[in-house]
Amino acid sequence: AIDPKSGGLYDIQFRTIGATDGRLRWLHCKGRAYFDELNKPILFSGTARDITEAVISNEKISRYHNLISEKEKILQLIVDSAQIGTFTFDLMTKDMELNAHARSMFGLAEGDDVLHPSGTDKTLQAYMEVAERAMAEAVMLGQPYDYSYQITHKKTGKVMWLRSVGNGAENSDGP
Repeated sequence: AIDPKSGGLYDIQFRTIGATDGRLRWLHCKGRAYFDELNKPILFSGTARDITEAVISNEKISRYHNLISEKEKILQLIVDSAQIGTFTFDLMTKDMELNAHARSMFGLAEGDDVLHPSGTDKTLQAYMEVAERAMAEAVMLGQPYDYSYQITHKKTGKVMWLRSVGNGAENSDGP
């Protein structure tokens, strides 16, 4: 700010320790330096805000996000190493997402559309009818579901039994 070429503007956040209480604080200072005809600073004008609580809150949120991210990575490693097929199914929109192993179980290629499977794939359509009933009941009763069903592998034609276990959790938009 004391360099005349900068226009004298400053906007900075920094830590400081209170002179009387020794408490760590974060400040946000913003303003301008004014110069005389020789470009020497003669006046500073601006504001200073204590942003300690906001910085602490952001640090906590960041730690929680990191913790959640790490837990998700661990869960994904477990799912991948156990070769567990996972899916999500939205009862309202009928959208469905499958992980790679679930796609393999059904015989679906990576590019096959499963977001709206009804009518597009007989294997998935038969599964959807069973799954939708079980999940709707789980949501209605607020309890987990556990059901078995028979499918025909799309590529090999092999008949297999699969078991689905999960919960019918509602998100903030509904079931």
